[in-house]
Amino acid sequence: MKRIFFLFLLIFQVQLLFAGSSIDLNSIKESVLVYGNEVQFIEDTTKSLTLNDVLTRADYQREKEVSTVKNIDANYWIKLDIVPDESRKWVIEVITPQTENISFYGYANGSFTEYSTGHLHPINSRTYRHKNFVFNLNSVHKPYSVFFKIKSKNKVGFLFKIQTQEHFSAYSLGEYWFLGFYYGILLLLIVYHLVFFIYLRKPVYLFYCLTVLFAGLISASDDGLGIMYVWKSWPEYSQSIGLYLLPLLYIVAFSLYSATFLGKKFRVYQRFILWTLLGYGLLFGLQVISSSQKIYFSQFYATPFIIYYLIFLFIAIKYKYKPAVFFTIGFSFSLFGIIINQLRLLNILEGSVITVYAFNVGVVLEFFSLAMSLAYKVRDDARQKKIAQERKLQLLKEKNEAQENLVKVTKEKERITREINKELEIKVQDRTSQLSDLIDKLKSLNLEYDKENWELKRTVQSEKHSKLVQENLSLKELLQLYPTNYKCWEYLAELKWSAEKNYKCFRCGHENYSINKKNFSRKCSRCSTTHAVTKDSIFHAQKLPLNKLFYLTYLWNSSENLNVKAVADELSISETSLYKFLAKIKAKKEFKKKQKHPIKSWVDIII
Repeated sequence: MKRIFFLFLLIFQVQLLFAGSSIDLNSIKESVLVYGNEVQFIEDTTKSLTLNDVLTRADYQREKEVSTVKNIDANYWIKLDIVPDESRKWVIEVITPQTENISFYGYANGSFTEYSTGHLHPINSRTYRHKNFVFNLNSVHKPYSVFFKIKSKNKVGFLFKIQTQEHFSAYSLGEYWFLGFYYGILLLLIVYHLVFFIYLRKPVYLFYCLTVLFAGLISASDDGLGIMYVWKSWPEYSQSIGLYLLPLLYIVAFSLYSATFLGKKFRVYQRFILWTLLGYGLLFGLQVISSSQKIYFSQFYATPFIIYYLIFLFIAIKYKYKPAVFFTIGFSFSLFGIIINQLRLLNILEGSVITVYAFNVGVVLEFFSLAMSLAYKVRDDARQKKIAQERKLQLLKEKNEAQENLVKVTKEKERITREINKELEIKVQDRTSQLSDLIDKLKSLNLEYDKENWELKRTVQSEKHSKLVQENLSLKELLQLYPTNYKCWEYLAELKWSAEKNYKCFRCGHENYSINKKNFSRKCSRCSTTHAVTKDSIFHAQKLPLNKLFYLTYLWNSSENLNVKAVADELSISETSLYKFLAKIKAKKEFKKKQKHPIKSWVDIII
C-alpha cells in the first residue's frame, strides 16, 4: 500500500514539473489573490473520488475568470501548485464564507493531512476563529500541491488568498476594526430611531429600525460574522437564515418603510409599493418551489429596490417633494451596493475589497442620508402640522363669530316668536270657543250614530244567524259567509261567549280574561289557562277546515241518510275522515237528546 502511495506522489511531482501557473511564494511580497488560471479543478459528479484518485488525474480544468460551483449536486476537487518560501510562514484563506462544506488537504513530510470545516460546521472546527476559512501552508523544501474538496449548494466561487501570517493578522485586525465601526454605526442608528419611535409612536421609525437591523444581519451573514457570533449555536440553520429569511425580511421591512415614508399624501404610490412587495413574494415563492432558488442568489433580488427607487425619483421630480429628494439620494448608495453585491454573488464581477464591501458602504451612506431625509420629513410634518393648526384656529375663530351672529339672530327670532304667539293665543281662544260648540254638536251626533250602528250590527248578526240556521243553505253560500277558519273562529267565539253566556275559567272560575286576536281564544287573567274556541265543541281537535265541518254538521242535521261518497267528493276529503266526523256528530246529537236539550237547527249540535 505504501508503494502505491509513493507511486502516486511520484506521478504527482512529475505532473507538477509540467504544470503551469504555479504560485511562487518567493515572488509574493505579503499576499496574493488566487483565482482563474491558477486554480485547477475537477467536477466529481459521482461524489466518489478520493484524494488518491485525484492525485493520478490529469484532466484538471482551468478558467480565465473565477471558477464557480456550477453543479450543486457535485463535489469539486481544487488543486493549487505551490513553490514554497521557507523563510516565512504562510496561510491560505478561502474568501467565500458561504461555502457549506470544505476539506483542505495540506502537504507535509511526504503525506497529506485533511482539515474539514465549512459554513454548516461548528466554529470550533476551523483552524483559525476567523469569519473566512483559513489554513496553514506547511514549510516544504520542494514544490508541492494542496487540494480542496468543496461541496456546496451555493454557487460559490473558487477564490483564495495566500498571505503571510503577519499580513493575515494585520489585515484581519483592520477588517474587524472596519466591521466593528460599521456595525456600531448601525446599532447607533437603530437605538436613536427606536427612541424616536417610542416617543412619537410613528410606524415609520420602527420600520426604519427594522430595515437597518436586517441590513446589518445580511452583512453579518455575507461576511461570516453572523455564524460566528449571532446564530453560532445553529449552524444547520445558517443557510435558511442568511440566504432565505434575512433577505426576504430586509425587502419586507424596506418596503414597509418606503410606503410609510410617503404618508397619506401619496397613497396611490403606497399601494403600488405594497402590490410590488406582494408580487415579488409570489415570484420568489414560485422560484423556491420550482428550483429551490435562494433569494439572496436570485437574479431578481434587486428588482423591487429598483422599482422603489424609480417611484421616489418620479415623486421627487414631479412633486418636488424634498424628503423624497433626500430619500432618492441616500437610496442611490444602497442600490448601487446591492447591485454590485448581487453581481459578485452571481460571479459576474470578481471578488475584491470594493465588491465585497460595496453593500456595507452603500448601506452606511444610505442610512445617514435616510436619517437626514427622515429628519427633514419630521420638520416638514411639523411645519404642515403648524399650518394645519393655524388654519384650525382661523376656522375656530370664524366659527365663534358665526355662533355669536347665530345667538343674535336666535334672540331676535325668539322676540318675534313671542309676539306672534301672543297674537296666536288670542286667535286660538276664539277658535277654541267656536270648536267647543261644534264638539258638543258632534258628540250628540256621535251618540245617535253609535246607537244606529249598534242596531245595524245586531240586525246583521241576526241575519247572519238566520242564514246559518236556515234549512236550504248550500256549500257555496256557507263558504261565502265563512271563507276561512278565522271567520269560523269568530262566529264560534260569539256563539260560545256571547253576552248571555259570560266567560268563566273552567279551572279557577275567574271571569276576567284576555283575547287572542289571531284565533279568538280566551286566556284567564288569574291562572293563565288558555280556552280555545273549539273546546267543548264537536270541532275540537279536528284537522279538517272548519267551514267544511260546518257544512257537514248542517247536512247531517238536515238528513242523516247522506251519500257519503258524493259528499266526500264535493268537499274533497276522504270517506274515512267523513265517517269519523259524522260519528262524532251522531254521538253529540244523541247526548243532547238524552239531556233533553232541544235541537232546533244544526247550530244547536255544535256546543
